[in-house]
Amino acid sequence: MLPMIIRTALLVYKQSAYESYFGRYRRAEVSRLAQSGDRQLGRIRRSHDRHYGSLVAVQRSLEDRGIRCRRLLRGRSFDERAYDLIVSVGGDGTFLEAARQVRTRLLIGVNSDTSHSVGRFCYCDAAGFEGALERVLRGKAPIRAVRRLEVRIDGRKVLSP
Repeated sequence: MLPMIIRTALLVYKQSAYESYFGRYRRAEVSRLAQSGDRQLGRIRRSHDRHYGSLVAVQRSLEDRGIRCRRLLRGRSFDERAYDLIVSVGGDGTFLEAARQVRTRLLIGVNSDTSHSVGRFCYCDAAGFEGALERVLRGKAPIRAVRRLEVRIDGRKVLSP
């Protein structure tokens, strides 16, 4: 791989379970659960904090190098051609969701919470992102091509990457 010049990056991130489960409830109800010492709420909240801490750390690493960033919640569409680099911050689900829209750009997966999230497709966690970014910029990062599935029925394409 040749050294890369990266000016713009898209950060595709997941919504935390805490937001998904408790975002629609009033704070008083969540507060009552927290005061009762609910262990599951505490675990979900810590994971939420680690996830968003990772997202901030990744964005900071990029911006410290002068790379403009845009955040996009997973599941939203984007045009990969508008970015030099796509970074998924979450786990495998977030990576695969972003990969559905990436054909020609480099996609780096960052596992945002290694204690809670599966990240087989992720190249690093937030702590390792700066080193990973350095390897990408210098052309020293290992690149793994992932095959995609195309389905045809009677010669007609019904599912395509």
